[in-house]
Amino acid sequence: MLSTHETKFPRFETLVHECKLETYESQYTLETNVMLLKSDKNLDNKELDKQNSLTFSSALGGVTWQSLRDESLWVSLAFGYFYDYVISRWGDFTDTEARKKTLTLHWFTSTSRSLWRDHAISRLWWMGSYCSDLQSISKDKALDVIFIDSEFANSFFGRPVTISSKRLAETVLNRFYSHFFETKSANFDRHKFRTFMKQLDLMSGAIFIDAVSQKDLELLVDRLFSEVYEGLRK
Repeated sequence: MLSTHETKFPRFETLVHECKLETYESQYTLETNVMLLKSDKNLDNKELDKQNSLTFSSALGGVTWQSLRDESLWVSLAFGYFYDYVISRWGDFTDTEARKKTLTLHWFTSTSRSLWRDHAISRLWWMGSYCSDLQSISKDKALDVIFIDSEFANSFFGRPVTISSKRLAETVLNRFYSHFFETKSANFDRHKFRTFMKQLDLMSGAIFIDAVSQKDLELLVDRLFSEVYEGLRK
């Protein structure tokens, strides 16, 4: 049994020894010199997550969308190679309930949603890899938007019908990049963005979105943005 008085979660080697775990080799490849930035008072978590997502999504190979649910990969990386990063990002807990919640959310992939939302390592790979496939917006800019607030990612990736269309996803990300970083007109509004994504999901579910021209797609997104954020109807 693992010691309950430890102030930190056990490392991978300790888990293997104390729990008598069996290990096996996989086909995944990780660049040996890859390093994730640790939490620092001079770097906020949004920029930290963005930079680490850029780094890690390019450094890990052999992961397909079909093998994404391989929990052994993400747990091994969290307790092993990136242990110090995970501790620095998500903290060390001694309280039983807080420890249990942290373990469930950030060290283990308890649900399919936790892959992109909660797990300390898989979320970095998932979001970075998704943005790598976009065409009309750079990976750097797309991650700027996604990490603007945790609720942006929750509402954006929580609408699989919408984000399954990369053209629509790009149009949304471009619109909000302009909103947040070019015009700098407002801070993130949790309620308005949830409303925007809900309405967009309803609209996109009623049409064959990839048959819509890019011009009409941009008009659709702009019109909905105006309705939700500016109270305008066109």
